[in-house]
Amino acid sequence: MTPPDRTDRNLIRELLAARDGSSIPILRRPDAAARPEPSPLDGLATDSRHLFEAWKEWRGTALLPRRSAMDLVAISRLMPRLVVIDVHAPDHAVFRLAGTEIEEQYGQRLTGRSYVKMVALERQQRRGELLWRVAQQPCGALQYVSISWASGRQRDLEFFGLPMLPDREGEPVQILGVVSRLPAPVWGRTDSVTGIRGLTLHFIDIGAGIPAAL
Repeated sequence: MTPPDRTDRNLIRELLAARDGSSIPILRRPDAAARPEPSPLDGLATDSRHLFEAWKEWRGTALLPRRSAMDLVAISRLMPRLVVIDVHAPDHAVFRLAGTEIEEQYGQRLTGRSYVKMVALERQQRRGELLWRVAQQPCGALQYVSISWASGRQRDLEFFGLPMLPDREGEPVQILGVVSRLPAPVWGRTDSVTGIRGLTLHFIDIGAGIPAAL
């Protein structure tokens, strides 16, 4: 390689110095710019993503779909892992529906039971308030929870929920959700949930922003 001559060296010095003699800052290359933060939705389980796509079809151009817009055929394969919760108030949320796989894993029937009272008394207020915010903001919710069973099993599960408007005035907003990553059932013996511990929770913006952290 031929070394630069005197003219080339002068040109290089001019390019690397401002008129006042100070150095010209070297700018970051565009392709080296920092990547945007990953979205919580990037790692959605297949069932959660399927529910989200169906829900977006039902709502069309509206913020939320009505209950009557729900197409059960579109989510038929999710039914064993589906939940529907009627959210009346922060301290009053009831399972309207719980799929068979969820009830088998929990070890008892959940339909008609309080969603809030599934956890210890000291955690019930926070649990109810978080669900109420999903219904009232409204927004989606992506939560990972650790479940313990009487048999000693433990598993981290994914819950993805989205709000639905009632068809008639005065009825509660519903949260439609799916539980993913359920373990294989223990055949031939009864097993029941002994502990539920929240790991992470993300509110998902569906067009109305997200609630403040609790």
